[in-house]
Amino acid sequence: MMIISVSGDDLHIGVENIRKIYENGVIALDNVTAEFKSGCINCLLGENGAGKSTLAKLIAGVIRPTAGKIRLNGKEIRFRDSQHALRLGIGIVYQYPTLFEELTVLENIIVFNNALGKVKGFHIRNTLEIESREFEKFVKETGFNIDINKKVFSLPANEKQLIEILRLFYANLNVIILDEATSMLTPLETEKVFKMLFKLRDEGRNIIYITHKLLEVRQVCDRVIVLSRGRVVYVAEEKPETAEEMNKIIQHMFETHNIRKYLLENKFTQNNHYLRTAEKNNAEILKIKELYVLGDYGELKVKGLNLVINKNEIVGLAGIMGHGQRELIEAIVGIRKAVSGEIFFSGHNIVSWPIDARLKQGLVYIPAERLKRAIAGELSILEDISAYWLNISPFDFIKKFFGLSLVDYSKLRSQITDILKRFNVVYQGIEAPVKHLSGGNIQKHILAKILGRGNIKLIIAEEPTAGLDFKTTNEIRSLLKDLKENGTSILLISSDLQELLEISDRLLVMFDGKIVKEYANVSSIDVVELSKYMMGLR
Repeated sequence: MMIISVSGDDLHIGVENIRKIYENGVIALDNVTAEFKSGCINCLLGENGAGKSTLAKLIAGVIRPTAGKIRLNGKEIRFRDSQHALRLGIGIVYQYPTLFEELTVLENIIVFNNALGKVKGFHIRNTLEIESREFEKFVKETGFNIDINKKVFSLPANEKQLIEILRLFYANLNVIILDEATSMLTPLETEKVFKMLFKLRDEGRNIIYITHKLLEVRQVCDRVIVLSRGRVVYVAEEKPETAEEMNKIIQHMFETHNIRKYLLENKFTQNNHYLRTAEKNNAEILKIKELYVLGDYGELKVKGLNLVINKNEIVGLAGIMGHGQRELIEAIVGIRKAVSGEIFFSGHNIVSWPIDARLKQGLVYIPAERLKRAIAGELSILEDISAYWLNISPFDFIKKFFGLSLVDYSKLRSQITDILKRFNVVYQGIEAPVKHLSGGNIQKHILAKILGRGNIKLIIAEEPTAGLDFKTTNEIRSLLKDLKENGTSILLISSDLQELLEISDRLLVMFDGKIVKEYANVSSIDVVELSKYMMGLR
């Protein structure tokens, strides 16, 4: 079944009195009625847990509603599955990549087109040749530089997310849903994606855009629909242009007055960074000397890198993804072996230490790929945290919590409930699967799990707030600053320059496997100069 490109009202999507109740009793959507118009970028907003992703999945045929109707082109439609929706011209890009890691980029495109019924050619060799030629041409026309013959597992998170987006655009779909799809992209990549969205909108496509970045609302959205606690609470039929219009949106998104005030003052009316007056501590917690690390294909990705992090400081690492950041992180935490060089942590050369020894010493990692590396989604909240705590060091865990020779599971449950409360994790039941948590609560669950074990000296925080709403983002950034004030050091890797500038004490720039610039005074950084260092122009 081929997709026929249409325009105008033929691409109209409507939902009527939609309810979605999950098996664990969570009411994700409660009588939602909304319209998503063609020739528009329809912005779907709301804080974490508001029901945005659930609504997007319903429209994309991934899950089915408990009650209510979905209308396509004015007619009620009941999707059999996501492939059915795809063949009707409706596609979705999630915040977290869904690519096949062991396949190449090109092979992933072919698999996707096969689901659409759009595979070109008469046999596999012919298909590879045609798809390779056409997709490579498409990618070049978009202005991106992607090696389509690389295995996906070897790519940085931003490239994986970009491929998901390009795959959807290449498929020539009529309804395009982007669920936090730019959260890992660099500003330049995001700008190029926006240009493609404008082109698709002008062709009459129906675009549903979910974001937590309120500045993006001003940049791309033509209409705004706000969800809160599973209900539509506000609709704006025109692009918000003024601070007053943005204020209305924020007031409906967030219930806390202080959060709304923070957003308005710090995101729309001020360009100043926080003034930080933390005392300098020259005691080194991490020192890397002449580190060389290979990439997935044997290429040199980290090239004689030197780096120092002192106690009680947040060091930001800026740079365009793909220039050795992932390999550096993995070498520090023990996931990837270094070719040569030294990594001194808390006075010990840990370059050859296993992961668990580094964890026990107080080196922890908050990964960007949360679903893949930070949680076991099928486990319950209780099981996921218990497994992490117990596996690190059963003896230390028992000694810390019980002073007994055997685990007291009743007390364990109580301790985990307490840590979840302290990290403001919102959940329906501790026995519910972790995967049922919203994006923001998954990240807070991860923080509770990782930091709750104590004895933390250094945190490697990779994209800690990507895709999260402003309320949760503010909570996590405040937490990182509090941890620093209480003696923890942090290496912050983020594609969000605002985040790096806001909370870093020092900023390092990485390009082509090396540190090419250090800023000791973050508050005086020239962003234009910084961008040039990031792109290798200085």
